[in-house]
Amino acid sequence: RTAKLLLPRAYDLPSFTIRSELEPHSPSILSYDVPANTADTNISMAVDRSGNIYALGWDSSIVLKCGPEGNSLSKFGAPAWTPGGWQRGLFYFPDAILIDSYGRIYVADTNGVQVFGVDEKYLYTIALDGGADAMAIDSEDNLYVVTYPAQVTKLAALKP
Repeated sequence: RTAKLLLPRAYDLPSFTIRSELEPHSPSILSYDVPANTADTNISMAVDRSGNIYALGWDSSIVLKCGPEGNSLSKFGAPAWTPGGWQRGLFYFPDAILIDSYGRIYVADTNGVQVFGVDEKYLYTIALDGGADAMAIDSEDNLYVVTYPAQVTKLAALKP
């Protein structure tokens, strides 16, 4: 297989507008209003079974969903403005993202893990003392979460 660059320089995207106007002769990367100097520098990514790419920005607190070829599909999330509290579908300092075999989207944040459906709508929160810093999922959809201070918690598979 040959490698294909889908989102070049994701950490330093050029400025672009809602009409995906980048530079002349440049391919479209994303289609949301984000100036280059505010682009996220800490990005977590996940890929679903269809090859869609989910990029989670730590600074922006937004999940951008792109198709397998890098075309923009949707976005969700926003910054939460209540430090130490949680708000459904909003993120305070999101650190990780993953997709389970059912297509549910998990976002690790300072208060735990928020879970979203395939339609990107908020489903529920798994509250964890110390928040969630990193996550992994095994072939049986068991969720493993790293919480502060460096403790790994295994959560049994959650069926839809």
